[in-house]
Amino acid sequence: KTATTEETAKARPESESGAARAAGERYWVQVAGGANKGDLDRAWNKLKDGPAGSVLAGHTPSTTPLKTTNRLLVGPFADTSEAQAFVNKLAGAGTSSFLFKSAPGQKVDRLHGP
Repeated sequence: KTATTEETAKARPESESGAARAAGERYWVQVAGGANKGDLDRAWNKLKDGPAGSVLAGHTPSTTPLKTTNRLLVGPFADTSEAQAFVNKLAGAGTSSFLFKSAPGQKVDRLHGP
């Protein structure tokens, strides 16, 4: 017997079904993190107002949870080399960051600031 589409979807873990599958691996640059998601707006504003402001101009911050904390992200970028180039630009502006690859289906939300 062939499984129906509905049966197949039910058999998959949540992260592999429906809309979650639509968001494959994506490449981001993590610029900050914090336990309180509400504080990420302040972290973003501090970065924008600092030496890296010109590098961050035109980018919208996003966030995703990590265990008991949250990541503050910029992206997504087309691939690892594009994300790494952004990390390098930030480093040139005196801001540390690193590449982060979100898992397929991992929820990443835009950060809405004040």
